[in-house]
Amino acid sequence: MAEALVIGVEDPLQAAVAALLAHSNVVAARLYPCGRRRPTTPEAVTAPDTRLLVARRDGVAVGLGVVIVRGNGTAELRRMIVD
Repeated sequence: MAEALVIGVEDPLQAAVAALLAHSNVVAARLYPCGRRRPTTPEAVTAPDTRLLVARRDGVAVGLGVVIVRGNGTAELRRMIVD
């Protein structure tokens, strides 16, 4: 039986996170070929107002979402991806 999915705030400077972010950049490029978008790197997700939520199944990172805290009681969810 598979372990439950666990989601938590994690350090973005991990190889598994970098791989998911790279995959997210590829998907974004296909979805928005002419759009204004910037690739998201693990280093870009280390800003003080940014939280990285990582989903793990059996200890393996299988998804993530970047949350930007706006400071006015709101937040923005960016770069949500599931492998």
